[in-house]
Amino acid sequence: MGLLIWKDGLVKKGRRELRQVPARHVWSSALWCSKNGYLIRRFMNPADRRGFVSIEHIIALTWRMRAPDDTSQVSRVGRRRYRTAKNLQWTSEEADSEDQAPLPGETWSPLKYKCGIVLCDRSYEISNKGRLRSPHTGLVTSGFAFGQSRYAAVKDCGLVDLLIASGIHEPPEPHPPCIKDALTCMMSGDHPEDMLAVTNATEKSLWSYFARAIEWAEPSELKMVWPFLVPDSL
Repeated sequence: MGLLIWKDGLVKKGRRELRQVPARHVWSSALWCSKNGYLIRRFMNPADRRGFVSIEHIIALTWRMRAPDDTSQVSRVGRRRYRTAKNLQWTSEEADSEDQAPLPGETWSPLKYKCGIVLCDRSYEISNKGRLRSPHTGLVTSGFAFGQSRYAAVKDCGLVDLLIASGIHEPPEPHPPCIKDALTCMMSGDHPEDMLAVTNATEKSLWSYFARAIEWAEPSELKMVWPFLVPDSL
């Protein structure tokens, strides 16, 4: 008695059956729960606007050194039965070795960066060449490529945009929640009318939010979702 019986809402992971956890705002990912509390998060795929990003894609994004601007699909290599970072790869990848030698003209300063509201440990050092030095190991990294930048993790904090932290790139101007929500909605392939159900704003206001949000979208990612909005020259 009282259990949901609508089978279209079920997702199977091994022997588990999961349903999506209700949330007022769901644009780029959703939380799913089994009957005994096993949780997963599924990420929508903006490329086809229909399904979710595969677990292979998530593993590769997290563990593999994808070459900058590589938009190819993830493929399996070898004959291993299970999906692991070792038997997945991008079509084009960077080497996993790091050059520890100083670069010409490289200077270092304490890292001044926040991951969200969390202040990074200032014992980390960032160079004017976009490299990060760890106070725990003394090693230097150029991070990994994602979008138009490079990232590296700071212990107990999160991922740092190395090109912004080093001053090579200008930080984006903060935008209000309405613009941020519109940008997330847009990059998920949704229309301003899709936001009407979850906001008190008028359709006219939502169109203005979308017009402002498009200024903050990455052209390459925007072109995948809305190809007619981006000129071929970009």
